Amino acid sequence: MEKHPQITLKRIDSFIKELSSSFWPERLPLTVSIYQCAEPISYAEAVQQEYTPVQLGCPWGPVWSTAWFHVTGEYPAAWAGSTVSLLMDTSSEALIWQHAAPAQGLDCNRNDFMLTPCADGAGAVDLYIEAAGNDLFGMRGVDTSFTLKQAEIGRFDQEIWDLYHDMHVLFDMAKKLPEESNRRANLLFVLNKAVNSYRIGGEGSVAATRQILQEELGRPAVSSASRVCACGHSHIDTAWLWPIRETKRKCSRTFSTVLKYMESYPEYRFTQSQPQLYAYVKENYPALYERIKQAVAEGRWEPQGGMWVEADCNITSGESLVRQFVHGLKFFREEFGVTNNILWLPDVFGYSAALPQILQGCEIPYFMTQKISWNQLNKFPHHTFQWRGIDGTEVLTHFLPADTYNSNMEPEQLIYAESNFKDKDRSNTYLYSYGFGDGGGGVTKKMLEMQRRMANLEGVPHVEPGFARDWYPQMEAEARDLRTWVGELYLELHRGTYTTQAKNKWENRRCEYHLRDAEFLAVVTGGEYPAAQLDEAWKLVLLNQFHDIIPGSSIHWVYEDSDKDYARVHALAQGAVDAAVVPFQATIDTSGTETPVLVWNTLSGARNGLVSLPWAGAAPAGTQLTAADELLLPVPTVPSLGYTVLDVAAVVPVSTVVTATGNVLENELLRVTLDENGALLSCYDKVAEREVLAQTGNDFQLFDDRPNHHQAWDIDLFYEETPLVITAKATLTVVEAGPLRASIKVERKLTEKATLVQYIRLNAGSRQVDFETNIDWQEEKKLLKVAFPVNVYAGHATFEIQYGHVERPTHRNTSWDVARFEVPAQKWVDLSESDYGVALLNNGKYGHDIHDNVMRLTLLRATKSPDEIADMGMHHFTYSLLPHSGDVTSSEVISAAYALNVPLLATQLPVQTGSKPGTHSYLSVDRDNLIIEAVKAAEDGDGIIVRLYEAKRSRGSALLDVAGLGITRVTQTNLIENAQQELAVVDGKVALSYRPFEIITLRLR
Repeated sequence: MEKHPQITLKRIDSFIKELSSSFWPERLPLTVSIYQCAEPISYAEAVQQEYTPVQLGCPWGPVWSTAWFHVTGEYPAAWAGSTVSLLMDTSSEALIWQHAAPAQGLDCNRNDFMLTPCADGAGAVDLYIEAAGNDLFGMRGVDTSFTLKQAEIGRFDQEIWDLYHDMHVLFDMAKKLPEESNRRANLLFVLNKAVNSYRIGGEGSVAATRQILQEELGRPAVSSASRVCACGHSHIDTAWLWPIRETKRKCSRTFSTVLKYMESYPEYRFTQSQPQLYAYVKENYPALYERIKQAVAEGRWEPQGGMWVEADCNITSGESLVRQFVHGLKFFREEFGVTNNILWLPDVFGYSAALPQILQGCEIPYFMTQKISWNQLNKFPHHTFQWRGIDGTEVLTHFLPADTYNSNMEPEQLIYAESNFKDKDRSNTYLYSYGFGDGGGGVTKKMLEMQRRMANLEGVPHVEPGFARDWYPQMEAEARDLRTWVGELYLELHRGTYTTQAKNKWENRRCEYHLRDAEFLAVVTGGEYPAAQLDEAWKLVLLNQFHDIIPGSSIHWVYEDSDKDYARVHALAQGAVDAAVVPFQATIDTSGTETPVLVWNTLSGARNGLVSLPWAGAAPAGTQLTAADELLLPVPTVPSLGYTVLDVAAVVPVSTVVTATGNVLENELLRVTLDENGALLSCYDKVAEREVLAQTGNDFQLFDDRPNHHQAWDIDLFYEETPLVITAKATLTVVEAGPLRASIKVERKLTEKATLVQYIRLNAGSRQVDFETNIDWQEEKKLLKVAFPVNVYAGHATFEIQYGHVERPTHRNTSWDVARFEVPAQKWVDLSESDYGVALLNNGKYGHDIHDNVMRLTLLRATKSPDEIADMGMHHFTYSLLPHSGDVTSSEVISAAYALNVPLLATQLPVQTGSKPGTHSYLSVDRDNLIIEAVKAAEDGDGIIVRLYEAKRSRGSALLDVAGLGITRVTQTNLIENAQQELAVVDGKVALSYRPFEIITLRLR
């Protein structure tokens, strides 16, 4: 045997497989009948239906339908004293109902359900099984129908089961150990001897065969072996290759399975994140939910993670990330009485450098993921480390060294994780998240058996069931001299998720700011705050920020649902706005005016600009009629977070005007010249006396987009090697010629399947060139970018992220630089020299690249999987080119990007006498680097929450003026609104000190 280890390995492997087919030596068929329906129905409805008898092999379906199976049968008295199980295979996911409640899930990884651990004689079976017309991964591997493959009742052989797992754990370990190791040699000898013993003695020799293995199973782990905290887990994507409708049922199947297995394995500890999933169970499966709450109270189930869902961290705004925690932590606290301490994000596509401060502000000291192990080019150097964000805040971070959150509890994988763990010199312990996930399912009984045998076994780490919430503080206390990683955790993969499903991303941005306006207006106008209405809206936004929805990596059904959700959000938000503003408008004094217009500025900082109104007749002096017969009205100043009343009849004409003639837009600051394609031939800065562009700008660039893997997820660097020429000329039409705004309409075919209608606009007195863009996009596997080569040289460009910005290289010196060939940003990016720069703003795009002096915005993709019609249809968005003096922090870039996304709000009013003045500011701050990001009612209803952040990486002090709200008391809080310190209010002002990129939250009363 020693001379032929490969032959021996195959022999042992074959023997173990034979054992696995012998767990139920006696089986009896069940009587089965079926009821099929297109949409899911409740158990109460299902048991009232008429069922049709069927035989094994009967097809059912189609995909996404539901089949209810009614199974009945009996087992004999001869099975007394034995464990009796239901054996059921519908070739799909399914749920066993028992006593009118979910009892356990069935799927491709489990087909048995224990009916009784010890039969006391003959018994009967009468169960309903709800089968879903999909597998764990939606339609993957499914044609149009399913098959009833098994419906039996079986007598379970515990001895064979135990022998199988004894053999399996030792065999799997032997396969992974070095060939020259003594431990491996001994294992192969003993395993071969066990096979011989069983073959000679027959089935009656199970006990004797197990005895042969006991010495090897009893060898304790070496003293230096790692300690592994094994968290039973099931990652359930809130939507992905299935709709949210199916996620709700996945939760019932997975969670009931967990509770079922806990009956037989009291040591089993299970961790589950995402309050949204628990909320689904609470609503749809109340009896199951109560059992979960009991398991939590007993210390067997850990509701973990801080966010409402495991949200994308590139596209989601800073305020939305905070709300993920506000709603998530509140749910866990109120429903389970737990205070969570970990951001649990195993499967998210990159992590903003703003997160450490957000975590600290939400009382979350720890962070867990593993996704960075998927990097394409560079191996991340740590597994346990301190992660430092843009403001200097650090959070203790752990990456799962098994490089997966769906671990299988096999010795081979645990040995790999111990070897792979990069910080073993500084820490001797790591987390291990095991159980089938993504599509749910969770831990299997095999995994639990393996864990039992590896609690203290030579050749593998110590494997201890536990909770992550307990492990982190223990690890922190024992770890020594951990390294620090500074800046973003950029995932060198899935770069296409910044762009795919563009309309969905655009709607997310709109909803974020619509809710921002609604909250502010509901607070300051003095009516009843619509807390329940806004809570519903926010939770819909948060749900759709899940890391397979907003990145664009789900099936089409998911985006049909998100469209409905976003429409609901807008309806709720606008309802809140109308309820606040309409009665308030009646109280504003407009006496002394002829044609009053109320203009709201919901941003911090006074601003001016243009507003448009429905209008009939000629344009009054100083105004302009648009091509859509709306009146453009210049607004000289609206105070910070406030309003003003203008009189259309008393508009003062602007001192300088803008013109459009042929292919030129010009005001006193810029002269913009278009070529025959509608691209920018020139953008001349008349004040700085310099050409902004190095080459043609607003250049649409089309590429073949065929990533090696993961269509919706990935953009691969070689896309740059396959540019496609756009040849069609444009039709240029002057549609607005000033004096307030000039516009040239550009119409052209980008391809035979993509048509562009773009309005290039320049306002009087503005340096900002706006590109209002409409594209009818019917392309396939194409990537569309727009490029602006600029006359600026800088080794780094600046990109807005949540609550601040980061710098990234414009060169590709190292493999780390090369990997960042496509990067995420929020509302703006900028390339600046010390005294001059150019910014590119957007109102709903996230993918960018800046290489050398070329700034590019990624507009659209055309992937075919998992959504075959992803991005097909009309797209509407705006981006803007903004040349400026100074660098980005001394310019108007940040305020301009906000203004592009949050326009002034204008409404005509009647002439009336009212109690409210014609102009008013509710809040303002005397430093333009401090931005008031949110004004809302406190979550507990006690006061007003105001959130500011420092936006320009500077340190200092400021005064916040709260007199406009009549505030007398201010308490500084953290992000989840827990008090930190009282601040003095002096003459209606509050003194604040701030550090670079600091987020400041205040409770005003």
